[in-house]
Amino acid sequence: MAQTRLQGIPNATAFSHLIDRAADERDQAARQLANVSLLRDDSRNKLEMLDGYRRDYLQRMRDGMERVDGPGALATFGAFVAKLEAAIKQQTEDYAFREQAVARARAIVLEAERRLRSLETYVARKEAAVALKAQRQEARNNDEYAQRIALNRMAAAAADQA
Repeated sequence: MAQTRLQGIPNATAFSHLIDRAADERDQAARQLANVSLLRDDSRNKLEMLDGYRRDYLQRMRDGMERVDGPGALATFGAFVAKLEAAIKQQTEDYAFREQAVARARAIVLEAERRLRSLETYVARKEAAVALKAQRQEARNNDEYAQRIALNRMAAAAADQA
């Protein structure tokens, strides 16, 4: 924020620092949102991969069920599917956690953006008030100058008549 933009506003330096800090906090929150979004996307991709493994494995087992020789193969199949289901459950929980983290990070970004906009709006209103005050002062000065000129002309005209 340019210091000259805040001229005429009391505590302009403090407002400048507040706005800069709010912008930095917003930017940091946005970077954090991007990071947790990437982690969430990675978690979703892993979940989709595990789900794909499960579908493929189940399909291969259905296709080759007549070739299964004995209870050992079925037990191995059952154990593998159980491990795959456990991995999917764990990844589903991780994905849900990551989704919540994204929602929290998004809320933080929105709050930081709201704070920044609030400060900028306050400064804009103060700037408008300072500009209006300056315009009114200039109008008063012009009116006073015009009055003095008129009085001087009237005094000169009266002196000429006397």
